[in-house]
Amino acid sequence: MARFSYHHCLPFAIACGLFFAVGAGSAAPDDAAERRQHGDQVHGLYPDEDHAVVKGDTLWDLSATYLQDPFIWPDIWQVNPQIGHPDLIYPGNHVNLPGYRTAPMATMAPRPPGPAAPMAMAAAPPVPGEPLTVAPAAKVLVPSTVVGRTGWIVEENEKVGLGTILGNWHTGRYLLGSDAAVHVSLGARDGVVAGDRFRIVNSDRPVNHPHTRQVVGRMVKVVGEVEIVTVRDATATGRVTRANEPIQVGDAILAAQEVLPVTEPVAPEARDLRATVLASFDDRFALGESDVIFLDIGENQSVQPGDRFWIHGDTAGIMDALPRYAAEAVVISARDNTCTAVITRSITETFVGNRATYTTAGLPDIYHQ
Repeated sequence: MARFSYHHCLPFAIACGLFFAVGAGSAAPDDAAERRQHGDQVHGLYPDEDHAVVKGDTLWDLSATYLQDPFIWPDIWQVNPQIGHPDLIYPGNHVNLPGYRTAPMATMAPRPPGPAAPMAMAAAPPVPGEPLTVAPAAKVLVPSTVVGRTGWIVEENEKVGLGTILGNWHTGRYLLGSDAAVHVSLGARDGVVAGDRFRIVNSDRPVNHPHTRQVVGRMVKVVGEVEIVTVRDATATGRVTRANEPIQVGDAILAAQEVLPVTEPVAPEARDLRATVLASFDDRFALGESDVIFLDIGENQSVQPGDRFWIHGDTAGIMDALPRYAAEAVVISARDNTCTAVITRSITETFVGNRATYTTAGLPDIYHQ
C-alpha cells in the first residue's frame, strides 16, 4: 500500500472546511466544563456524569452499567480525549459519561436517484362476512442489534473487504471511535457516492481448531460503520457513525447491508448434527448468556440462522449431579463449514472446545437433565 500523506489533502481540507468543522469533529476541548456545555455536536454525545475509576473498571463495564449496552463503550471513549488507549484506565482517573440528547447532525449530500423500485402487488381486499386472519409474528430469538455487531470466520487466505481505511484526521490517535473522520480507498471510479454506508471489519485474528490445532481460518469482526461524505476519483472521506471496537488504519470496509433479527423456525427438522465450539468472539475464557461463539459446522451441513444447539458442559471429573448441558446457542449466520451463534440461555459456563448438538427443542431445566 502506498504511504498516505496528509499534505496531499491540504487543498481538499481547505475546500471542505465546513465539513471538517461540523462533520469530522474538531479536536475535543481539554476543559471538562466546556465539554459538558457543548458536548459532541455531531454525534449527539454530552458528558452528563463523572465516574471515578476503581480497580477492575473497564470501559466495557462502565458502558454496560451507565448506558445499558456494553457494545457501545466507544461512545464513552469518544468523549474522553484524555484516554489515549481504551484499555488503559487506572484507579483515580475520572471518566466522563455521555448522555444522549438531540443534537444537529452533519448534512450529507443526497444520493442520485436510481431506478424506481417495482411496485408491490396490493393485497386482496377482505371478503365481507369472513373473519380477518392475521398470521402471528415470528418469535425473535436474537435481535438485529446483536446480529449486526458480530462477525464470521473466513478461509485462511480469503480476501476480505472492498477497500480499506487509509487514514484519519485525528492526530495522536491510532485507534478511532464514533464520529472520527476517515479516508477510505474507494472513490467515484468504484461507484461510491456521498451517503453510501460501509461496514468496517477487522480480520487479523487466526482461528485454530481447539482439538486438532489445525488452522480453520481468520475471524472477521464487525468493528463499526462509516458513512461517506465527500468523494474523489480514487478515495473518499467519511464519518464513523458507529464503533463497536476501536477502528484503525488498515481495517477493511464492506458494503453495508440490512441486518434482520433471527427468528424461530416455523417447523424445524430433526437432524443429527454435532459440532465443536471453535472460538469466542471476544476471547472470554468462561462464556455465558449473550456471548458470541463460532462452531465448526455450516451451510455444507445445512445449518442456517435460527438453528438451535445445546452445548455440552465439561463434566469430566466433576460430580454427576452437575448438568450435562451448559447452554443453548442460536445460529445467527452460516458460511460453508462454520457458523456464528449467540448463547441465548446459560446454565453453567461454556468453554472453547465444548461439544454441541443440534436440537429442535429448548434447553431443559437444570433439574430435569
